[in-house]
Amino acid sequence: QPHSQSFSAAPPLQVVDGDIPYTAPAVTSTISSGQPLDPLPSVDDFVMNNGLEPWVGEALLMLSLDQQRHVMRTGLNMEHATNLNGVITSRIKEVAPVEQRLQMFIAINGLAEGVVDRLSTLTPDQHEKVMESTLKVQKANNPSGVVMRRISDVLKNDRLGIPHGPHMSSPGYRSHGYRQSQPPAVQQPAFQQAPSADAATALLTTLAAVLTAGNAGNRAADRSRS
Repeated sequence: QPHSQSFSAAPPLQVVDGDIPYTAPAVTSTISSGQPLDPLPSVDDFVMNNGLEPWVGEALLMLSLDQQRHVMRTGLNMEHATNLNGVITSRIKEVAPVEQRLQMFIAINGLAEGVVDRLSTLTPDQHEKVMESTLKVQKANNPSGVVMRRISDVLKNDRLGIPHGPHMSSPGYRSHGYRQSQPPAVQQPAFQQAPSADAATALLTTLAAVLTAGNAGNRAADRSRS
């Protein structure tokens, strides 16, 4: 079932020292200027104020509190960042292991059970290749079909020893110049060049001389016999 797009703030971390409860200070963050803010914003506020897509909020809610603090500890500089969702995905990758991100990938994209079963047969390295450094399959009406195609591409490339680069399985991959390396063409033996005009003339002259000498010898022999 798809996750709700309404996000709630995570509770503060409680550390108990003896009988006295202690609330750990919130890690500061920013919204857009890149400067610290206090306190740490809620997931709802962070997503809304940074103009992030709803699936980013879903991903943040699947992190632990400490992981959320790492990801949201600083805001996004909207003047310089061109892909704010990608920036958050990169931060999540810094704190979440591949197994955790795979579960996020499955939930965010609502992958079918058959695709999930197929993913369970892959190695962590292959999981990374299938996710292609993202958590969301973009511009796809059928994310399960896209992911299944990625799985097939990864397995095929691993079998052939071909590196699997980002977005190799996308429909426009080959049309944008990201082509797989082709084996070098076998060089065909060059045909022997025809003799030049000068060489042909010299050859004919030599043959004429040989024939002339032969005829002269035959005439001399005939005279001697007579």
